[in-house]
Amino acid sequence: MRPLAILLIACLFPCAALAGAPSAGSSDAPAAAPGKEPPRRTASDVLTVTWDVPQPLRGLYEKYLPPPSGDIDPDRRVIARRAWLRDVRKRVPQIAAAEGYFSPTFDIRFDEQRRDRVTVTVKPGPLTTVGKVDIEFAGDLAGEGAEREKRRERLRKAWTLAAGAPFRSADWELAKTKLLERLDDRDYAAGTIAESEARVDAEATRADLKLVLDSGPRFTFGDVFIEGLQHYPESVIRRVVFLKHDEPYSRARLDELQRIVQNGPWFSSVVVDIERDRGHPEL
Repeated sequence: MRPLAILLIACLFPCAALAGAPSAGSSDAPAAAPGKEPPRRTASDVLTVTWDVPQPLRGLYEKYLPPPSGDIDPDRRVIARRAWLRDVRKRVPQIAAAEGYFSPTFDIRFDEQRRDRVTVTVKPGPLTTVGKVDIEFAGDLAGEGAEREKRRERLRKAWTLAAGAPFRSADWELAKTKLLERLDDRDYAAGTIAESEARVDAEATRADLKLVLDSGPRFTFGDVFIEGLQHYPESVIRRVVFLKHDEPYSRARLDELQRIVQNGPWFSSVVVDIERDRGHPEL
């Protein structure tokens, strides 16, 4: 077992009054001339867009590909429309792929009478789903022993993006994050995802996933370092630290210590964390 130092940072932030703030009803902005309002241009002044796309993609396109709007001079509206069209042609397939649609087709059609009106039609194609999921291990966790084997099996069962599920980029990233968090819960404070691959077959609408989870070495708690104290002696914190030297690392134990110190009457902000340097676990 390799010892690891615990870094405890406690910061005191005294409240300060804000001077010179304007009252609720005051404003430094100049008043508009009586009876007149400045002209306002909306998105329809530059381009009106209709998305002919099934949900949820339509909502995503409306959110991430809004038409050009604002105070644009008439002679610059054509430039703004062209820039928007370039963005649409590039990002329509990207957004569809992020939702699991890897073979979309789309058409951009302007109104013959009104060139400031356009309809974008997108046919997403078939939805790609997760096929095979292969999770391998490296580091200490890849070693022999019944306890390690049980831990590997629990981590595989904890994987959230199972076979048959829609392959969405957000779900793929979230599943990897959650798996890494499960690894970090106990023993392996410096675990990483050493390899991550999604092999997408658009014709077969299937995505095979592979990950290599590198646990790194096992960690144990070492010496406690306290930083940031200004108004209290170090003994105030030392007396509530219950972690033992050479105790196996546990995220739950760190969180428990943070709650105890944070809920005390001394500080407004406390961070309890550890050094995660694989090269110097003896610190």
